[in-house]
Amino acid sequence: MQLPLLLGGSRRRDIALVAALGVFQATLLMGTAFATRSVFTAISSDGEFPTAALGVLVAVPILLAMCQALARIRAEALGQSYAIELRRVLFRAISDLPPDQRDRYRLGGLSLRFVGDLTAARSWVGLGLTRLISGVIVLPAAFACLWILNPMLAVAGIAPIMLSLIVFVLIGITLKKRHQVLRKGRAGVAIIAMERIAQARELALMGRTSRELQLIDRKGEQAAGYAVSRITATSLLRALPNASLGLGGAAIMWIALRDGLTTGE
Repeated sequence: MQLPLLLGGSRRRDIALVAALGVFQATLLMGTAFATRSVFTAISSDGEFPTAALGVLVAVPILLAMCQALARIRAEALGQSYAIELRRVLFRAISDLPPDQRDRYRLGGLSLRFVGDLTAARSWVGLGLTRLISGVIVLPAAFACLWILNPMLAVAGIAPIMLSLIVFVLIGITLKKRHQVLRKGRAGVAIIAMERIAQARELALMGRTSRELQLIDRKGEQAAGYAVSRITATSLLRALPNASLGLGGAAIMWIALRDGLTTGE
């Protein structure tokens, strides 16, 4: 089965737009850094009122909000476009299967392919890919900005981020396996539930309702355990950026105090 190309159709234009917005946001953030330096320099030295710098600090948040909103809209369109094309590919692949192979797949598992799995693919393309593009642009720009201000600040700020990226990769390697196990668990619950619901009346007449409920509960508890395992990993991944930013900020302040940097820097 040939998966749809990420750059197929109009998606190429949307990805280019997201990348351009990332460059623009990085430029705005760098302008904010230098404007902030100018304001603090004026405060500490009782210099000329920094009208231009304050104007930058007022305009940049508005422009950033507009960029982020537009990027989010195009990212959603990108993810939806990919999900639609992927659904068609999956349907054709299932249609081309010989009857004996197609019969091996149960309705619950196939339904997850068209609902849960496509939602995950849409989110990855629409959110994950676009955030990755922005991060690849913004992080080097932030490092360059700090380097221009003071090289030691750049080193202090980037070190915790690089450490968090290493941990990020190590945890991320396990996510594929966690997701596969969770998907199988959910498919098992869906299959059991659909089959038992269709036979609920007959099972009740045979006095097997309690036994079937125990089976459904056991399958559900297994799937719940897999879900908790996956959310544990994803929660750690989402917490890492905040931790690295906090440590980076503290490191920058420590360098500033140690080297006696000016207020502006």
